[in-house]
Amino acid sequence: MSNTPPAFIHELQAVLEADKYEITPNQLLGESGITATAYARRKNLHYVLFDLQATAGDDLTKIGTAHTAACEWVDTFYKTPKSLRLQPPVIQTVFVTAVAFTRSQQEQVVEMLNQLDPNQGGEVRHASLVDLTRKAAVPLKDTQAYAAIPQQKSQVRLQNYAEQILGESTESASEGDALRSGPKTLIPPAWSWFFIVVNALMVGIGGAIPSGLGFGAAMWCYQLSMQREQPVGGRIVKCVGITLVAWAILAAIALFFASILNG
Repeated sequence: MSNTPPAFIHELQAVLEADKYEITPNQLLGESGITATAYARRKNLHYVLFDLQATAGDDLTKIGTAHTAACEWVDTFYKTPKSLRLQPPVIQTVFVTAVAFTRSQQEQVVEMLNQLDPNQGGEVRHASLVDLTRKAAVPLKDTQAYAAIPQQKSQVRLQNYAEQILGESTESASEGDALRSGPKTLIPPAWSWFFIVVNALMVGIGGAIPSGLGFGAAMWCYQLSMQREQPVGGRIVKCVGITLVAWAILAAIALFFASILNG
């Protein structure tokens, strides 16, 4: 029975190995001094498995420390700069617990990991919890705009692996303390579409500079709009500022080149 983290991780290693992953038990994560219970790799897909009680005990911040150590260690395998990676690594940390995890604890860890991980391309970082008392595999991170699809695929893969070992989840939607089974919505508030579209119009102008400027400003407004813990008014003001600055920069660049062409 997989009712303890070591037993579950042992069975998960067997499932991953059958799925053509290379397995390394008791993997030391570089100079961090942290040892993962197991590490699995298949091409650009990486699973770093932890016994939650052995790794963090009751200190939730140690989850963040272990997650960061795992991601930084995996990143050392890749010498190509992140901006030039055609196939970015997908790094999935998995924390297995036999002590019931609460919804409040999950939200605390999600908020912490969202802040710890850089919002940048060239690498996909995700984290999940397997709660053996609930037979549930749930996310410990929200999806990031640039990595939404690979993060969701990684989460679904883990849920399928967990179901093979544990059977279907015992979670019920009616449970008051049920763990959040999916990431928060990726759909931005209605008001944000104005700023996203206005900035995206620059892409239609053509050229590397307008396209990069427009895409960057649109994504920045999107990310700000999704920070729902902040007041709506403050987010709107920031999006107004981003949009005005982006168009002002584009206008300044256009005037500069026009002055050169006109001698």
